[in-house]
Amino acid sequence: MKTQTYYTAPNEPSANMRDNSKEIVINCVGAVERNHYSTRSVRNDYYIMYVIRGSQTISFDNKTFVIADGDLLILEPHTPYSYSAKDAEVNYLWLHFTGCRAQQKLLDAGLKTNTIVHCGHSVRIIELWERMCHEFTIHDKHFENMSNAIFTQILTTFSRKIQSIGKEKNLQKFCKQKEKETNSSQKLKGKNNLKYYEQKGKQKQNLQ
Repeated sequence: MKTQTYYTAPNEPSANMRDNSKEIVINCVGAVERNHYSTRSVRNDYYIMYVIRGSQTISFDNKTFVIADGDLLILEPHTPYSYSAKDAEVNYLWLHFTGCRAQQKLLDAGLKTNTIVHCGHSVRIIELWERMCHEFTIHDKHFENMSNAIFTQILTTFSRKIQSIGKEKNLQKFCKQKEKETNSSQKLKGKNNLKYYEQKGKQKQNLQ
Protein backbone atom coordinates (compact mmCIF):
# COMPACT_ATOMS: atom_id res chain seq x y z
CA MET A 1 0.00 0.00 0.00
CA LYS A 2 1.13 3.52 -0.76
CA THR A 3 1.87 5.94 2.08
CA GLN A 4 -1.37 7.36 3.46
CA THR A 5 -2.70 8.67 6.80
CA TYR A 6 -6.23 9.14 8.13
CA TYR A 7 -7.32 10.63 11.46
CA THR A 8 -10.61 10.34 13.33
CA ALA A 9 -10.29 13.90 14.61
CA PRO A 10 -9.67 16.87 12.29
CA ASN A 11 -6.43 17.82 14.04
CA GLU A 12 -3.53 15.37 14.30
CA PRO A 13 -2.52 15.87 17.99
CA SER A 14 -5.88 14.67 19.30
CA ALA A 15 -5.41 11.39 17.41
CA ASN A 16 -2.94 10.39 20.13
CA MET A 17 -5.51 9.99 22.87
CA ARG A 18 -6.87 7.48 25.32
CA ASP A 19 -10.67 7.40 25.32
CA ASN A 20 -12.53 5.05 27.68
CA SER A 21 -15.93 6.59 27.02
CA LYS A 22 -16.52 4.10 24.18
CA GLU A 23 -15.75 0.42 23.72
CA ILE A 24 -13.41 0.91 20.74
CA VAL A 25 -12.13 4.06 19.07
CA ILE A 26 -9.91 3.94 15.99
CA ASN A 27 -7.75 7.03 16.43
CA CYS A 28 -5.93 6.84 13.11
CA VAL A 29 -4.91 4.40 10.40
CA GLY A 30 -2.62 4.31 7.40
CA ALA A 31 0.32 2.80 5.57
CA VAL A 32 3.98 3.68 5.14
CA GLU A 33 6.15 2.97 2.11
CA ARG A 34 9.62 4.48 2.40
CA ASN A 35 13.32 3.96 3.18
CA HIS A 36 16.07 5.81 5.06
CA TYR A 37 14.00 6.94 8.04
CA SER A 38 14.04 6.96 11.82
CA THR A 39 11.14 7.44 14.26
CA ARG A 40 10.96 7.70 18.04
CA SER A 41 7.76 8.14 20.05
CA VAL A 42 5.44 7.02 22.86
CA ARG A 43 1.68 6.77 22.46
CA ASN A 44 -1.36 6.97 24.72
CA ASP A 45 -3.15 4.30 22.68
CA TYR A 46 -2.44 0.85 21.25
CA TYR A 47 -0.26 0.69 18.15
CA ILE A 48 -0.59 -2.07 15.54
CA MET A 49 2.23 -2.47 13.01
CA TYR A 50 2.07 -5.09 10.26
CA VAL A 51 4.98 -5.31 7.82
CA ILE A 52 4.03 -6.38 4.30
CA ARG A 53 7.41 -5.83 2.60
CA GLY A 54 10.99 -5.40 3.70
CA SER A 55 12.29 -5.15 7.27
CA GLN A 56 13.27 -2.57 9.85
CA THR A 57 14.91 -2.37 13.25
CA ILE A 58 12.61 -1.60 16.16
CA SER A 59 13.34 -1.05 19.85
CA PHE A 60 10.95 -1.28 22.81
CA ASP A 61 11.08 -2.64 26.37
CA ASN A 62 14.83 -1.91 26.34
CA LYS A 63 15.43 -4.47 23.59
CA THR A 64 16.10 -4.21 19.86
CA PHE A 65 14.52 -6.50 17.25
CA VAL A 66 14.15 -6.85 13.50
CA ILE A 67 10.55 -6.81 12.31
CA ALA A 68 10.18 -8.16 8.77
CA ASP A 69 7.70 -9.12 6.05
CA GLY A 70 4.70 -10.92 7.56
CA ASP A 71 5.46 -9.84 11.15
CA LEU A 72 2.88 -8.29 13.47
CA LEU A 73 3.54 -6.10 16.51
CA ILE A 74 0.98 -4.60 18.88
CA LEU A 75 2.46 -2.10 21.33
CA GLU A 76 0.70 -1.27 24.58
CA PRO A 77 -0.07 2.35 25.49
CA HIS A 78 2.79 4.34 27.07
CA THR A 79 5.45 2.05 25.58
CA PRO A 80 8.45 4.08 24.37
CA TYR A 81 9.59 2.83 20.96
CA SER A 82 11.83 3.71 18.06
CA TYR A 83 12.35 2.17 14.65
CA SER A 84 14.44 2.81 11.59
CA ALA A 85 15.38 1.50 8.15
CA LYS A 86 18.60 2.44 6.38
CA ASP A 87 18.65 0.61 3.06
CA ALA A 88 15.84 -1.25 1.34
CA GLU A 89 12.32 0.15 1.08
CA VAL A 90 9.89 -0.91 3.78
CA ASN A 91 6.11 -1.12 3.47
CA TYR A 92 4.03 -1.51 6.62
CA LEU A 93 0.44 -0.94 7.74
CA TRP A 94 -0.33 0.83 11.01
CA LEU A 95 -3.35 1.53 13.19
CA HIS A 96 -3.86 3.22 16.58
CA PHE A 97 -6.84 2.36 18.73
CA THR A 98 -8.18 2.92 22.23
CA GLY A 99 -11.38 2.33 24.21
CA CYS A 100 -12.59 0.69 27.42
CA ARG A 101 -12.63 -2.73 25.70
CA ALA A 102 -9.39 -2.34 23.77
CA GLN A 103 -7.44 -4.78 25.91
CA GLN A 104 -10.32 -7.26 26.04
CA LYS A 105 -10.61 -7.25 22.23
CA LEU A 106 -6.98 -8.35 22.00
CA LEU A 107 -7.50 -11.01 24.68
CA ASP A 108 -10.59 -12.33 22.89
CA ALA A 109 -8.56 -12.64 19.69
CA GLY A 110 -5.66 -14.26 21.54
CA LEU A 111 -3.23 -11.61 20.34
CA LYS A 112 -0.16 -10.75 22.42
CA THR A 113 1.15 -7.25 23.03
CA ASN A 114 4.76 -6.03 22.97
CA THR A 115 5.72 -9.23 21.15
CA ILE A 116 6.65 -9.64 17.49
CA VAL A 117 4.63 -12.50 16.00
CA HIS A 118 4.92 -13.91 12.49
CA CYS A 119 1.54 -14.34 10.80
CA GLY A 120 2.69 -14.38 7.17
CA HIS A 121 1.67 -12.24 4.22
CA SER A 122 -2.10 -11.84 3.96
CA VAL A 123 -3.98 -10.31 1.03
CA ARG A 124 -7.12 -10.40 3.18
CA ILE A 125 -5.58 -8.16 5.84
CA ILE A 126 -4.42 -5.67 3.22
CA GLU A 127 -7.95 -5.59 1.77
CA LEU A 128 -9.41 -4.94 5.24
CA TRP A 129 -6.90 -2.12 5.77
CA GLU A 130 -7.95 -0.55 2.49
CA ARG A 131 -11.59 -0.79 3.57
CA MET A 132 -10.75 0.85 6.89
CA CYS A 133 -8.97 3.71 5.12
CA HIS A 134 -11.97 4.09 2.82
CA GLU A 135 -14.31 4.41 5.82
CA PHE A 136 -12.16 7.29 7.09
CA THR A 137 -12.69 9.11 3.79
CA ILE A 138 -16.47 8.65 4.03
CA HIS A 139 -16.74 9.36 7.78
CA ASP A 140 -20.55 9.48 7.83
CA LYS A 141 -22.99 8.52 10.62
CA HIS A 142 -22.17 4.82 10.06
CA PHE A 143 -18.43 5.35 10.40
CA GLU A 144 -18.09 4.17 14.00
CA ASN A 145 -20.03 0.94 13.48
CA MET A 146 -18.30 0.15 10.19
CA SER A 147 -14.78 0.91 11.41
CA ASN A 148 -15.30 -1.18 14.55
CA ALA A 149 -16.65 -4.08 12.48
CA ILE A 150 -13.65 -3.96 10.13
CA PHE A 151 -11.33 -3.71 13.13
CA THR A 152 -12.81 -6.90 14.60
CA GLN A 153 -12.27 -8.65 11.25
CA ILE A 154 -8.64 -7.46 11.20
CA LEU A 155 -7.96 -8.89 14.67
CA THR A 156 -9.76 -12.14 13.83
CA THR A 157 -7.81 -12.55 10.59
CA PHE A 158 -4.51 -11.98 12.40
CA SER A 159 -5.52 -14.56 14.99
CA ARG A 160 -6.46 -17.15 12.39
CA LYS A 161 -3.26 -16.61 10.43
CA ILE A 162 -1.16 -17.10 13.57
CA GLN A 163 -3.12 -20.22 14.53
CA SER A 164 -2.75 -21.61 11.01
CA ILE A 165 1.03 -21.13 11.08
CA GLY A 166 1.14 -22.73 14.54
CA LYS A 167 -0.80 -25.77 13.31
CA GLU A 168 1.45 -26.06 10.26
CA LYS A 169 4.56 -25.96 12.46
CA ASN A 170 3.08 -28.60 14.77
CA LEU A 171 2.25 -30.78 11.76
CA GLN A 172 5.78 -30.43 10.41
CA LYS A 173 7.15 -31.28 13.85
CA PHE A 174 4.86 -34.32 14.04
CA CYS A 175 5.91 -35.51 10.57
CA LYS A 176 9.60 -35.13 11.43
CA GLN A 177 9.09 -37.06 14.66
CA LYS A 178 7.25 -39.85 12.84
CA GLU A 179 9.99 -39.95 10.20
CA LYS A 180 12.60 -40.17 12.95
CA GLU A 181 10.66 -42.97 14.66
CA THR A 182 10.28 -44.83 11.36
CA ASN A 183 13.99 -44.54 10.59
CA SER A 184 14.86 -45.73 14.11
CA SER A 185 12.46 -48.65 13.74
CA GLN A 186 13.94 -49.62 10.37
CA LYS A 187 17.46 -49.43 11.75
CA LEU A 188 16.47 -51.59 14.71
CA LYS A 189 14.75 -54.07 12.38
CA GLY A 190 17.84 -54.17 10.20
CA LYS A 191 20.06 -54.82 13.22
CA ASN A 192 17.75 -57.59 14.43
CA ASN A 193 17.74 -59.19 10.97
CA LEU A 194 21.53 -59.02 10.82
CA LYS A 195 21.78 -60.54 14.28
CA TYR A 196 19.35 -63.31 13.25
CA TYR A 197 21.33 -64.26 10.15
CA GLU A 198 24.61 -64.13 12.10
CA GLN A 199 23.17 -66.56 14.62
CA LYS A 200 21.91 -68.79 11.79
CA GLY A 201 25.38 -68.70 10.26
CA LYS A 202 26.99 -69.74 13.52
CA GLN A 203 24.50 -72.56 13.99
CA LYS A 204 25.24 -73.83 10.48
CA GLN A 205 28.98 -73.74 11.15
CA ASN A 206 28.52 -75.69 14.38
CA LEU A 207 26.54 -78.36 12.55
CA GLN A 208 29.31 -78.73 9.97
